[in-house]
Amino acid sequence: MARKRQWIKVAIAIFIVVGLLVSGRHYGLFDKDSDAHSHEVRIAYLRVPNDELLAMSRGTLEDKLAEIGVKAKFVEFDSGVEANKALASGSIDYASMGITNAVVALANQIPTELIWIHELLGETEGLVVKDSISSLSDLAGQTLATTFASTSHYSLEKVLEEANLSDQVKLLDMKSTDIAASWASGDIMGAYTWEPNLSQLVNQSGHVLLDSKDLQEEGIVTANVMLGRKDYLAEHPEVTQVIIQSLEETHQLYASQPEEAANILGEELGMPADEVLKQMKGSKWLRAKDQVQSDYLGSSEEKGQFVPVIQSIADFLASNRQLSDVPSQEVIENFVNPAYIEAYLEREGQ
Repeated sequence: MARKRQWIKVAIAIFIVVGLLVSGRHYGLFDKDSDAHSHEVRIAYLRVPNDELLAMSRGTLEDKLAEIGVKAKFVEFDSGVEANKALASGSIDYASMGITNAVVALANQIPTELIWIHELLGETEGLVVKDSISSLSDLAGQTLATTFASTSHYSLEKVLEEANLSDQVKLLDMKSTDIAASWASGDIMGAYTWEPNLSQLVNQSGHVLLDSKDLQEEGIVTANVMLGRKDYLAEHPEVTQVIIQSLEETHQLYASQPEEAANILGEELGMPADEVLKQMKGSKWLRAKDQVQSDYLGSSEEKGQFVPVIQSIADFLASNRQLSDVPSQEVIENFVNPAYIEAYLEREGQ
């Protein structure tokens, strides 16, 4: 009888321990750095003032992932080129990048899906030139810089093509961090680049000749987007739901308290809040419900305008010998996956 009572006590103890583990994980009672995490998710981000960096800076994305037992590891990349290499090797699970590099990932058959649009690029990317240049025609015979295979490169090539200057301008491929040095040394007369580089060059005897908002009005759309590895997305759909929820909450903060959002990002970026707010207003942030409209990702049943946008970018990259194959419309439609946003909206009753 004593042995039986002992076994009952052991069983009750096990039940309590298991119950605490389950409830602790459910209610987020474990410390983010404890061994309670089921696994680590690796998220590559761009250091720009957008919804993702805001969610990271507030700590909400990390906290919400911890609540479901997932530890977040954030990895910074200057461009999508390095991010694509990491995606291909499986060393990261999500990556934010310009849409041109997303197209490169697709064309190179890196098994990913486009699941979120961070922002449509507007005044945050532009063609900045020396003060001595006042028009596009003045660019003939000049040397310009941009980051090849980036949204800036795509935009610049489109500008030169429209102005019949493609064969009259020398283009140099540079990382955004190297453009400022070449500008200061006089090696280049202009650059199509993004913030904060853009403002830095303007403050050094430059001015913006045109920006991506001007191009957007002509139907040339560029954006920063988030890709996820297919295998990871299928295995951990709950992580994607948490990410989307966190991003959507930053949109709500930005809409209701833009100065507070700018203060948070300013502290993270080491920039004045008013300058950060200016940059934030220079791009278009899309709420989840807007992203699944026909103008953007569309629905699972009928994909939206981002399909022809991706097709156009793929054609451009192929014509510049940066892609060997152009993906078909079917492949592009499978790449654009609004299902995760749709699941979030359904869960939220929207």
